[in-house]
Amino acid sequence: MEEFLSEEMALTKHQEKWVRDQVEAAARVPLPGASRQKWYDLHAGLVAVVVGVATIMGIVLAVAFAVVPHMEKDMRTDLGNDIGEQLRARGLDHLPEDLARIQGRLDGIQPLIEGLIKDQMHHVANLSQKDFGFQLPRIRQIVTAATKENVRVQVEDVKQIALKLRQTNEATPDFWMTAAAIINYQSFLNQMRGEAPDPVRISKPCVQRGTNITFDGQILGAMVFEECVVDLDSNSFKKVVFRNSVIKYRGGPAFLEDVLFVNCRFEIDTKLEATAPTQPNLISALLNTDDQKNITISTPN
Repeated sequence: MEEFLSEEMALTKHQEKWVRDQVEAAARVPLPGASRQKWYDLHAGLVAVVVGVATIMGIVLAVAFAVVPHMEKDMRTDLGNDIGEQLRARGLDHLPEDLARIQGRLDGIQPLIEGLIKDQMHHVANLSQKDFGFQLPRIRQIVTAATKENVRVQVEDVKQIALKLRQTNEATPDFWMTAAAIINYQSFLNQMRGEAPDPVRISKPCVQRGTNITFDGQILGAMVFEECVVDLDSNSFKKVVFRNSVIKYRGGPAFLEDVLFVNCRFEIDTKLEATAPTQPNLISALLNTDDQKNITISTPN
């Protein structure tokens, strides 16, 4: 989640300042210089708890701001008033208890965020083709938010979004990054349905140098890899099957010929440049399927 926030939807400096102001006001520590440092030294544990809640609040705000920007003012005001009242009402003596209560309130916001993401995904699915092409950066943020927040939207909406991207010119700015986001989301849905592995549970590497790679770095022959992790970048594969595995690709050079992916979980780097990745066949094949259960790359680029 931290990586996602920093790369995709980090808080603006204004939002960040607001979160910091809330922590400052809650802890009642408007102390200058050395006095402030001394206070922090004495209450390090308490500060950590306050910062933890501020971080959670920041995550919630960041997701909401990225999905529905016009909510920023209202949401910031409501949460600010709530936190200001609950943390300042009884002072530092009751701060841990008050923080626990605030955590409960923040947890209640998750259904709201899920609803917002579903509404935005449905809106994207119904955009005209022209408007869709103009809004790829925004669409990528919304789809990425759905993946990171584990939000399952209507299957038909996902199909329509993928279809509209297929009909978009590949030279359109953000095309490949948006394609990666959609592919990752479809793969996440497969994982939720039990049709692809959970990346957290798969750690064994598919490729172990010195055992199943020839001298030129190419894996040859009818080989099958199951329940493992592979990074396609800088590798060559011919007549290979990957089954129930985690497939990673960052857009670098990769040679694929007669390669079959069966029930795999795909993690495509969403930082792909605007130009086509070295292996566009893989991206195109994934984008052109509705379920990703059987993906075949017959010929190299």
